[in-house]
Amino acid sequence: MSKITLQPVTNLQTSSAVTTINNNSNIVQTAMDNTLSRDGTSPNQMNSTLDMNSNRIINLPVAASLTEPVRLQEFNQAIFGTGTPGQSANVLTGVSTHSIPIAEGSSPIAGITLTSGQIIVGQTGLDPAARTLARDAVLDAAGNITVTKTNNVPFVASATTDTTNAVNISSGLLPTARLPALTGDVTSVATTPNTTVSKILGNTVAGTTGAGNVVFSTAPTLANPVLGTAQATTLNKVTITQPATGSTMTVADGKVLTVGNSLTLLAGADGTVQTFPSVSGNVFNDATKVPNSGLANMAANTLKGNPTNGSTGPTDFTVDSLTLKNTPSGGDEIMIWDVSSNGMKKATVATVGASAGVASVGGSTGAIGVTNGLDMTGSSIELTAARRTLPTRTTLTSGSGTYTTPANCLWLEVTIAGGGGGGCGGGIGAGATGGGTGGTTTFGTALLSASGGSGGTTAATTGLGGGASGGDINLVGGAGGGCTPSITGFAGCPGGKGGDGFFGGSGAGVYNSAGTSGAVNTGGGGGGGGGSAGATVVSGAGGGSGGYCTKIINTPNPTYAYSVGVAGGAGAAGTNGFNGGNGGSGIIIVVEHYGT
Repeated sequence: MSKITLQPVTNLQTSSAVTTINNNSNIVQTAMDNTLSRDGTSPNQMNSTLDMNSNRIINLPVAASLTEPVRLQEFNQAIFGTGTPGQSANVLTGVSTHSIPIAEGSSPIAGITLTSGQIIVGQTGLDPAARTLARDAVLDAAGNITVTKTNNVPFVASATTDTTNAVNISSGLLPTARLPALTGDVTSVATTPNTTVSKILGNTVAGTTGAGNVVFSTAPTLANPVLGTAQATTLNKVTITQPATGSTMTVADGKVLTVGNSLTLLAGADGTVQTFPSVSGNVFNDATKVPNSGLANMAANTLKGNPTNGSTGPTDFTVDSLTLKNTPSGGDEIMIWDVSSNGMKKATVATVGASAGVASVGGSTGAIGVTNGLDMTGSSIELTAARRTLPTRTTLTSGSGTYTTPANCLWLEVTIAGGGGGGCGGGIGAGATGGGTGGTTTFGTALLSASGGSGGTTAATTGLGGGASGGDINLVGGAGGGCTPSITGFAGCPGGKGGDGFFGGSGAGVYNSAGTSGAVNTGGGGGGGGGSAGATVVSGAGGGSGGYCTKIINTPNPTYAYSVGVAGGAGAAGTNGFNGGNGGSGIIIVVEHYGT
């Protein structure tokens, strides 16, 4: 029969279900505490006699103290000397009629004569006596004990052998064929090792769910249980007051509900929703009020209030968003800051107009706005700091890239010049070469362009000036000077002068010498090479200057692509002549204006 009786739980929806479950768990825990623990978990001491019911205790260790049980193996060793039945011993068995001195209690030593196959047996209140083994075992004269019965019941035959043998008795496992059928809480079929737990403490097990350990009523630890509809008065030390019919508390997936102090939510009619702020912060009530730190940030230069004539909630507004009154009356009121008292006060339009200061500006009264680069400092109207910035200049002298318009710049004044052409080499007709054409200068995409001047040629023609386009003013560069001949035996000759551009900078034609180069970043043409007096030769013509243009850009783009024209190369000298000069490179000058 079962040692405990558990009360069945027929309905988990009733308030008594928790009490019944807790009582049953206490009963199970008490029953478990009264069981022997295999791993020695306390309590593990017997409180009454342990009844083995004729079952054996096996796998005992060797006895180490006087209070421990002795195994059959050590018993045989003590009796037979070697632990093997059938071996002789010199103490407990006698030989023929020899006697062994022995005493009982405090009695004096007396001799006991043992016949063959006898042992000494103690007797309560009497001296030990010689006895011959009978009934379950027989001791022969050689000291061998043969056991054939248990409690006068003969051994049954072995399930695997025809005769009883010591191996079946002393150790080993029962063969499966000898296993009996089990009944009760744990059941099995005879001759099979498999068992089934059909009941726990007499209560039928209908099925299992989950995995892990058996749960008891006191302080159980559950891992991710699915409770379904359950009732509890506490959960993790949190007291739960059971509602009369039912309530719902929902925490969204992945969210955390933290309550640092007592929280009571009672206000509002049933069915209303209390919405908390969407960002971190405090929730305030009528007692604590809402501090400024608890308010949402406001846009710059805004006020909070109700600017309407009716009753409504507060809102953020600016002065500019208020309804404009074009002709305010003298009694209309405005808010002012009283400098003398450092306080906010009101004043009428009439009193403001009558106070010290300007009654009108340009005949206009009322509010005077400041725009288009004007600002107010105290009572003074002045240009803004950006508009007070003096013009700046950016000079681009070579290469190509991107020009970036500075911040607060209102308009640009751009001037560009193309590269000058190179002068032709002296000795035309005797191996001289013409000068190279100067490079084109550009600012912006298809905006401003100034082409380079052409070089002086071997056909004894001068270099022409480059053209320009896109500017408010577009000028063609000046042409180079012509060539002259020298007379054999009398005098040399100079090359032609380079053409002058807007910035001048032309190269010169030098008598009986090479032409000079145009000045850098002027776009001037290079001078032609001269001829020597040793022969009759023709000097080189000068190169033309680059084109020029200028433009005012009233609405500048953030950036402009640019390229500065390179100088045209000098022509090489022919026989009895001299080299021409290089042209001058182009330039871009940008003046940035911050005021009108």
